[in-house]
Amino acid sequence: MAAVGASLAVAILALATRGSGSGAEDQTAALWLRVFPEQRSQLFQRGAIGLSIETSQLTSEVITAKDRSLVALMRRLGPATLRVGGNSADRAWWTAGAEAKPEWATSSLTPVDLERLRQLLDAAGWRAVLTVNLGHFDPRRAGSEAQAAARILGPRLKAIEIGNEPNAFGTSGKRLRKPTYGVGDYLRELDVYRAHIEASAPGVELAGPDLSFAPSSHVWLPEIAAVDPSPFREFTHHYYSTAYNLPDGRCAPTPLPTARELLVPAVREYEDTVIARLTSAGAIAHRPTVFSETNTTTSCNAAGGPDTSPVFASALWALDWSLRAASAGVSGLNFHGKFGHCSAYSFSPICIPRGSRSQHPLPRPVYSGLLAATYLEGGRFTRVELGGAQAEGGNITAYATRRRNGKLTLAVIDFLPRGRTSIAISASGYAAASTRLLRAPSIHARGGIWFGGKPLGPGGSLRPPATPLKHEDGAFRLPLRAGTAQIVTLKPARR
Repeated sequence: MAAVGASLAVAILALATRGSGSGAEDQTAALWLRVFPEQRSQLFQRGAIGLSIETSQLTSEVITAKDRSLVALMRRLGPATLRVGGNSADRAWWTAGAEAKPEWATSSLTPVDLERLRQLLDAAGWRAVLTVNLGHFDPRRAGSEAQAAARILGPRLKAIEIGNEPNAFGTSGKRLRKPTYGVGDYLRELDVYRAHIEASAPGVELAGPDLSFAPSSHVWLPEIAAVDPSPFREFTHHYYSTAYNLPDGRCAPTPLPTARELLVPAVREYEDTVIARLTSAGAIAHRPTVFSETNTTTSCNAAGGPDTSPVFASALWALDWSLRAASAGVSGLNFHGKFGHCSAYSFSPICIPRGSRSQHPLPRPVYSGLLAATYLEGGRFTRVELGGAQAEGGNITAYATRRRNGKLTLAVIDFLPRGRTSIAISASGYAAASTRLLRAPSIHARGGIWFGGKPLGPGGSLRPPATPLKHEDGAFRLPLRAGTAQIVTLKPARR
């Protein structure tokens, strides 16, 4: 391959030794990564990595600006967007007075709840997307809620969503509409809601259609995208990389996904298909696209996977998924969860693990992957070429962004189950390089996560220091081992 021209070109050439760990099966293979800083594409916007919580959480005391731990964890990722929705959105009852909620409602929202949300958003510097109930058709009440949200949240209100996963309303899992409920039915209802919201809260923008991936988004997406002009400020979709069902009678049981299955190349290949489907719809609608609800594992009767969500594999997956989607043109991702107490296998980025001594939300493994991804925010993705024997098979991924000041930030993620790599980074025109290593005892580890040489969690740091890379024989030396990620920063020499 031809060498890269221009002084800003970066060539990363590696001789890697991979093996079983015993040394008996070690083999030598070449790995190289080449970055073209002048060939820039999508902007990785600051705040692109956001969070999502259930609407039912608005009535909980966990939504508070008084919890310094929660505020600090949000501030470190943001300022970003907190999407409030999920399945509970279509079973929430809004009242501006003292009305008793109907039997179908699982929560009752009032202006007091929005006041507490506003205080949290102010403390964290975030904005919110708020979902109103479409599952139980009541456009007048939705208009009332939008009006109160606009008044109370003010500039902190980014948009209103109308319903959560409407393409699943007619399924046996939700039973909010007849099985024949389709795109045309949804669009007619959407128009009625829009009219009430526009009359009650002029100027409030909408986000949507907020579809679930299954069972019918491939049909719904292009039809809704064809509506001209689009009713939405941003085109939204949900995605979970793995799925299963527990054998409790509500759903047909399926096998539990494993940590290793979360990290296989097939998952990333399928993600590329999902991304292309959403960005194609966004192009038709002339709107930016967002994965408004996403995480490791979905289930009809559980929130997370025991072997995928609370383990370090989720950090590597979240880092790659965030950068994979953003580099393909997706403008934002909201990782779903809850801020209060969570189960042992919850996928929440921030929550209080049951049995924990802490009464404050803690960063879960997936949070560390999101934190690592934010280091690339603020720059434009640059063309990257990865080659060599060890690059074959898709088990090593790499991304790079370049900021206006010339600084390059690289993410190198090693999904391989074993082995170590010594990478020589040759960077003409760059005077210094440093790295932050994201690691844990294994991809199955539920704790012991270190980032930048410090533990992430109780007593740890949310601003891990960088370790300078040694410069030997004209190259910076970067050690990389299986089941870890590196965030490498390259600073240009002063001219």
